[in-house]
Amino acid sequence: MIKNNYLFYLSLLLICVGLIGNILFENLGVFSNSTFSILSIPIGSVDNYYYQGLFLLFLTTIGLSLLPFSLNEKKATISFTFLVAVIIIPHIPF
Repeated sequence: MIKNNYLFYLSLLLICVGLIGNILFENLGVFSNSTFSILSIPIGSVDNYYYQGLFLLFLTTIGLSLLPFSLNEKKATISFTFLVAVIIIPHIPF
């Protein structure tokens, strides 16, 4: 099922860093008054852009795009599952 272990673990690491960073920054109040978000990651407000959010979006997007290249079979199903998880997990109250 896994074609390339290095790419698989790298993509998992990037996705996890993006998710944990998003949850951490939201709980610390870094993304206060956000008005624009992509993949549930706030990247902008009325005043300016959140550079931390842009960096987390970059990491998460790279992780999601590397994931299909590391798999042999069920690429679309697993990629879609991870995409849905990235969108839903930050909205779960902790």
